Amino acid sequence: MKVTHFLNFAPHQAGIYGTATDLVRAERKQGLDVDVVDYGNGRDAPQRHSRVGCKDGDITTVAPEHALESDVIVRHSALPQTVFDSDIPLVMPFHGMPEYTFLLEHTGNTRTLKELMVSTANPRYKAFLTMWRETVFYWEAMFSGKKIFYVPPPVDLDKFNPLGKTYTFKEPGKINIVIAGVWRKEYTTPYSVLFNAAKFVRDKCPEARVHVFGVPYDNKKYTDKIKNDGPVNHTLLALRKGKMVGECRHIVTNLDEIYRAADIAVTQHTVASRTVREALASGCPLVAASGNKYTPYTADPRDPEAFASAIENCYKDIMRDRETVRQVARQKAEQEFNLDRVGKAMKRVFEYAMENK
Repeated sequence: MKVTHFLNFAPHQAGIYGTATDLVRAERKQGLDVDVVDYGNGRDAPQRHSRVGCKDGDITTVAPEHALESDVIVRHSALPQTVFDSDIPLVMPFHGMPEYTFLLEHTGNTRTLKELMVSTANPRYKAFLTMWRETVFYWEAMFSGKKIFYVPPPVDLDKFNPLGKTYTFKEPGKINIVIAGVWRKEYTTPYSVLFNAAKFVRDKCPEARVHVFGVPYDNKKYTDKIKNDGPVNHTLLALRKGKMVGECRHIVTNLDEIYRAADIAVTQHTVASRTVREALASGCPLVAASGNKYTPYTADPRDPEAFASAIENCYKDIMRDRETVRQVARQKAEQEFNLDRVGKAMKRVFEYAMENK
C-alpha cells in the first residue's frame, strides 16, 4: 500500500506537523510505503507552493506529482487540483478539538469549520479520523452519516524518552516545574495552571521554580522597540519578581531534553494533547485537568487550591520514589501512544477508504 501525506513542513513550529509526521512513522512501521509532500503554507493564496527535499530525520519531502501513484492520500494541508481530479481516495484527520474549531471561526479568525463542512460533503473524501476518543460524538453529530474513525494519538517514543541529553535550566530550582503548552487565545491557555503552579511554589515549596516554554508574543499594539507593555510580559515579570517563575522562553527545539530535566509538567488539558504525550513519554510526571485519564494527578485548573494540592501530591510521590513515578509516566505513554498501535489503526482507515473508493 502506497500512501502520501500532504502537510506544511514545519519542524518544532506546529503541533499538527509533529502529529502528522508521527503518523507517517507509525504507518511505515506497518510496512506501508509512505511519502510526504510539503504543500501550501497557510498564508499565500492559492497555496500552490511546494518545497522538495526538506529533511527532518527520516522524512524527506517529495514533489506533489509523486502522490498520483498513491493508493491513499492523507490531507493535513492544502491539496493541488490534480489530486482532486484523480480518483485516489482521500483521508482527512480532524486535528483540532471541536470547540477550538468552532471558536476559530466564531471569533472571525479562520473558516476552519466551514472547510470541514465542505470536505465532509465532498464524495472524494472516503474517511475522517480523530485522535481523541472523547471527540468522536461531536464529529458524528456534526457530520451525520460520515465514517469517523478513532486513531490513538501518536508520539515518537524513540525521541521522547527518559534517557539521553537533559536540559540545564538557566534559573533552576530544587524542583523544576515545566509549562510547555500552546497558548491558544481563542480556546485555552496555560494561564490558570501557571498561577496554580506558582501558588504551589509560594505556599508549599519556595525552593521550586516554574519554567515557561512556548511563551506567546504580546499583541503588537502593546509593544515597541523600547518596552513591552503587554499582558504576557506583565504577568511573567510579576511572577518572576515573586521568585515563583524562573526561565521564560518562546519556541524551543529541544523539548525532549527539557522534559527529561523537569521534575513535573503541568497542563490544563484533559485530552492527550502533545504536551501530555511528550511529557509522559519522556518520563516526566504530569499534573493535568480533571478527567485526564493518563495521569493520577488531576484537578480543576480553575480551582487553585485543588490544583496546587495535586501538584503537591505529585511532589510528595517524587520525594518518596522518584524513579518509580517516572517509570509509571513512561509506561503510560508506551501503552497508550505507541506507534505500532497507531499504525495498525491508520492501516484500517486506509483499507476502509480503498474498499469504499
